[in-house]
Amino acid sequence: MKRSYYWLLLICTVALTVYYITESFDLSVLTNLTIENLSILLFLSILPLFVFVFALRIFLGGMGYKSSLKSLYLIATSSLAANYTTPLRIGIPLRAYLYKKFLGIPLSRGTALLAIELFLEILLPAVISIFAIATLFTEYSLQIPLFMVFFLFIVFYVVVSIEPHKIKKVISRLPFQNKLGRLLKFGANFREGVKIMDKKVLILFTLLLSLAYIVSAFQLYVILFILGIEINPIHLLYINMISFTVGVISMIPMGLGTRDASLILLLLKLGVPNEVAVSAALIQRILGTGLNFVLGAISASSLGIRFLDQKRFRAS
Repeated sequence: MKRSYYWLLLICTVALTVYYITESFDLSVLTNLTIENLSILLFLSILPLFVFVFALRIFLGGMGYKSSLKSLYLIATSSLAANYTTPLRIGIPLRAYLYKKFLGIPLSRGTALLAIELFLEILLPAVISIFAIATLFTEYSLQIPLFMVFFLFIVFYVVVSIEPHKIKKVISRLPFQNKLGRLLKFGANFREGVKIMDKKVLILFTLLLSLAYIVSAFQLYVILFILGIEINPIHLLYINMISFTVGVISMIPMGLGTRDASLILLLLKLGVPNEVAVSAALIQRILGTGLNFVLGAISASSLGIRFLDQKRFRAS
């Protein structure tokens, strides 16, 4: 029943967002998208992906595993496409499965790597969002991003400082033992990853992840510039990070609807006309989600993956 409500909420959110975008989208803006402009935007869409793949190679190296950029590209893009084509989010277990199959990384180590990666991918935008709200969007409340950062650091402290068997004893006395057990397992993987990870590599990975976010913000700057609007790229980085954080909080796959709506709202706050804000959000979503899906589908075909075979990924 709860899952039915979730999917109903997801469908309604996406439908309302699509309706608003289609009603507000001005087709005349497409006349500004020349072949040259599209080439630049495609390059800026692909560049963060390659930065991320390079960061993964360094990250895996920090755990003692060597891998080629080609293999990591195929694995990373395939897992992204899996998130876009399956009713349940299986991109993460799929990547752990592919790490094991093609790189020989044990599932426990692969999951530990992914636990740290997810932690940083959520923490970094939340921290930047706090700074953005405190300095630019002062009319908004800091409570949600502050709570996210506080919660992540509490989880980090508990996982790293307390032995798993001690936490397990406490969980056994609480309700929702199954869900808490999964969280404990995630924490154990995170703890293992922190112990074996070279801290310098961890810092370098965070910097490269930041670079990927910066390139994405610059892509939004170029989109708006093509549409006749010029905004400080730093402010666009703030907007991207806030909208990303909103998408994470919504728990909707890819932040569909929520992320786009918050992006449009924040652009409007900076004085961008409604039709331009909607067009920019739509172009960014197509270049991001659409391109990643196409590249991921090609990679998945190369690796012989069938996304709908979810049980194998989870059982492996």
